Amino acid sequence: AACVRKGCDSVLSSEALRALCGATLTVANFLNARRAAGQAVAFSLHSLPALATTLDAAGSHSLLHHILSLCKAEAPHVFRLPIELSPLRDALPFTLATLWADLSQLAGQLRDAAVLCTRPGTGLPKKASRSLRMFAESSGDALDAALASLSAARRRYEQVVLVLGEHEGGLAFAATSEECDSLFRSLHQVAEDVEAEASRHFRPSNAPPRANPRISAAGGEGGA
Repeated sequence: AACVRKGCDSVLSSEALRALCGATLTVANFLNARRAAGQAVAFSLHSLPALATTLDAAGSHSLLHHILSLCKAEAPHVFRLPIELSPLRDALPFTLATLWADLSQLAGQLRDAAVLCTRPGTGLPKKASRSLRMFAESSGDALDAALASLSAARRRYEQVVLVLGEHEGGLAFAATSEECDSLFRSLHQVAEDVEAEASRHFRPSNAPPRANPRISAAGGEGGA
């Protein structure tokens, strides 16, 4: 739960992400100036990973490269994106709704076990029964604390998807969790893309700060 909260906080507080989004919207509106899409005021963050795979007419550079070139002078802090979003790496293995369901079920089973231990006719020696009951109760308290921590993480999940405008609210928790998990993967992917682009084309002349190497090492599903 702590990993999820830190991931949410990194997204909400990232100045580099805001800079990248602002530059992306400006460039997209310029490219679509003669179309209705050229008047956009926002876009889905799920589309950010496409910047690295959209090439110019010559096929030599990606749209992300051109956006970063524009940001180099006006918003160089955009190169800090891999650092600012590094907490997402630790949050990716978890789906909050699944954790919530599993912990809730386990907490209920432990409470039931604590009650059974006090019932006569269980066939357990008194000392063993008392030990089992104490273990079940203490474990139940720990799980209740974990559920409270997950509840706080859940509120951060909901805040992320609402603040970032990925839906209008009112979704069931499972849908909110799935949406935020997908969003985390998209943002983690674009952070990796920015780091790779900076390494290839923006050193050593302007040398943006090197990101946390743990992001580069992140494997598995990185994009949406």
